[in-house]
Amino acid sequence: MEFGALLLASLKDIAFLFHEEDIKFCLVGGLAVSMLSTPRATEDIDMVVAVDRSFRKKMETVLGKRFTLVQSKDIVEFSFGPIWRLILRRENEDELVVLDLLLTETKESKKALEDPIPLNIDGVIVPVASRKSLIAMKQSSKRPKDLADIEALQQEPE
Repeated sequence: MEFGALLLASLKDIAFLFHEEDIKFCLVGGLAVSMLSTPRATEDIDMVVAVDRSFRKKMETVLGKRFTLVQSKDIVEFSFGPIWRLILRRENEDELVVLDLLLTETKESKKALEDPIPLNIDGVIVPVASRKSLIAMKQSSKRPKDLADIEALQQEPE
């Protein structure tokens, strides 16, 4: 499967699983920016999830319904909040998918869950952080690609 198609198929599977388990989440990062403005290359799926560190085992079990967990890295602290990186292999696929889960421990990540934009992707609802929330999260990072994302998001009409 072509990598972009694999990323989208994996996103739909993850969204389906999170809905099934009533895990509140929304898409952020490069994939979210691509859905709300000019598409850009990205190599992972970034999501804010309304869980804390104690939910690691449950999240691994939930994701295990459709993915093989290749690697689960330690939670890393960033200025914009803690991120838990998982390396997954989707059923019947050789390529790996990187899933970064941003835990809701900052006001920006909590706000992203309050006003997401629901996008229907082939029958699966994927909540995507609003432009305002994405900009707020990316402003705290200040990486060059985040500054470019902010510019792209600000150029698009609401």
